[in-house]
Amino acid sequence: MLAQIYDSHDYPFLYTAMVGDINLKAYDRLTIDYNFAGYPSCFLDGGADVEVGGTPLESVFRSKIESAGQRSVSPIDMLVKLKWVDSAVIEISVAVGNNTEANSAPAKPSLPTGVSQGDSGVSYQFTSQTTDIEANDLYYQFFWGDGDST
Repeated sequence: MLAQIYDSHDYPFLYTAMVGDINLKAYDRLTIDYNFAGYPSCFLDGGADVEVGGTPLESVFRSKIESAGQRSVSPIDMLVKLKWVDSAVIEISVAVGNNTEANSAPAKPSLPTGVSQGDSGVSYQFTSQTTDIEANDLYYQFFWGDGDST
């Protein structure tokens, strides 16, 4: 049914089939990410509408596709970083936000430097460093291995 509607070129939409009774990854996606009830199930508009059991009426799917097309959609923000590592190796990271600004994780901080042993009740200074390409505020939390954190 969806293939016929797609082939008509009446609507700018894409569809995919997840055959969960044959493909374990598709089954996991159906049961973990969607409210899967049984075969056949059609998840429209990202799962906002679900048609369970199928229908022989093309008009039902056309109506649901038209309804999905009327929904207001927040813009998607995407941040893509490419880093040349060495010959023929590029490190790619992608951060995506929906109705919120995409944000990259800061660089991994350096290990803290400071004394390796001390006395209880005495303050000691430690130093660590990292950078954030969006210049967001950063907070450090250190776990000292004795159940305490700072």
